[in-house]
Amino acid sequence: MAKRIVIVDDEENIGRSLRLILEREGYSISTFMSAGAFAQAPRADLYLFDVRLPDGNGIDLLKRVLVNQPEAPVLMISGHATIQDAVEAVRAGAFDFLEKPLSRERVLLAIARAFEQRTLKEENTRLKEQLGSGPRMIGSSPAFTRVLEQASLAARSDARVLLIGESGTGKELLAAS
Repeated sequence: MAKRIVIVDDEENIGRSLRLILEREGYSISTFMSAGAFAQAPRADLYLFDVRLPDGNGIDLLKRVLVNQPEAPVLMISGHATIQDAVEAVRAGAFDFLEKPLSRERVLLAIARAFEQRTLKEENTRLKEQLGSGPRMIGSSPAFTRVLEQASLAARSDARVLLIGESGTGKELLAAS
């Protein structure tokens, strides 16, 4: 089934161009020209929002989407944006920020990377669920606490560490933690 992309841009030519490019790549596209019209948008696998819209802004749409669909990547686009707009969008959760005029290659690359990252996150979540929490070290003695502190300090450096001790004392668990 084709991945669904929703585009919100008040420039009709941009929406039409993006639709043509992305439909040729096999995506299912819905376009809207305002924040108000976006209220009728179907759920999508990816969103493209213009920063400045006649009745709102794309960053507000971005925040709304991420509340309801935190896994959905959002790409922001703008022809009049400032660096401050780009920083605000990325801080709000945008996957990428594209400046107009949009190049076909840049748009397709950003979308491919967004879907790739989403797939990796889903796979990571699935693998973590399969693994569970696994074995953990437990203890509260002063000596145990000191060992954990030293291991934590060693882990932050590039130093090599040799763990020695009798069989069954938790060397592998300590190394993995």
